[in-house]
Amino acid sequence: MKRIWAAISIGLILFATTAEAEYSNWSEKEKSQYETFVFLQAIDTAQTFKLIQCQRQQSVCGGVTERNPILGLTPNRKDLLALKIIGNYAMYKLLDISDNRSFNLRILNGAFSLVVVHNGIIIRTRF
Repeated sequence: MKRIWAAISIGLILFATTAEAEYSNWSEKEKSQYETFVFLQAIDTAQTFKLIQCQRQQSVCGGVTERNPILGLTPNRKDLLALKIIGNYAMYKLLDISDNRSFNLRILNGAFSLVVVHNGIIIRTRF
């Protein structure tokens, strides 16, 4: 239950960065796609929190490390949240000026869906 609340909280924090006038000009499809992107980011963040917790209990983790080169092999929560908030805001700004926003969001959502599924498999089999 704590994981669910953490994912929801992170999603709300990330979604709050979109509270600008430009978002209101996006189509309903683009808004829905962006909300999916934010949700996937929240799940990825919750999964990385699980990794961080596991790494603190070294015997449980089985040598699993973070693969994001920006965060390093053993990230901490503060750096993770900073990266997610800054990254989400930058992505929003780039999407906002994009002529192919819907296409770009399909690519992003597909890529992050694979990341989330991969993380889920690792968590399920290794932790």
